[in-house]
Amino acid sequence: MVKFRATADCDTSDDELDGIVDQAPLKVDWLRICDISEVGICSLPGCISADQRRSLRGDVDSIRSLGVQDVFVLCTSAELRRFRVRNLLWEYDSAGVEVHHWPLEAD
Repeated sequence: MVKFRATADCDTSDDELDGIVDQAPLKVDWLRICDISEVGICSLPGCISADQRRSLRGDVDSIRSLGVQDVFVLCTSAELRRFRVRNLLWEYDSAGVEVHHWPLEAD
């Protein structure tokens, strides 16, 4: 099992926010697979962009409360930095969620 650690020199999305943080539960769309399993798809937890401000810890707690045990993160490290969620993998790991980081590079 891979262990992640928090990046000490970066802000999390909950630190020093300008503006209002969206506290609504993270929206997860579910896709049923073979009548035995489901895959959830959602936006980037804790994302901070020009039109969105989410709480990283709140979103991870929301995902965990849905009973999610494994997550697949498709963002690159650069994308995680860009959207101020550098500690996303660590936050999942700390919450007891198994993290599978498979970054997809744009062509």
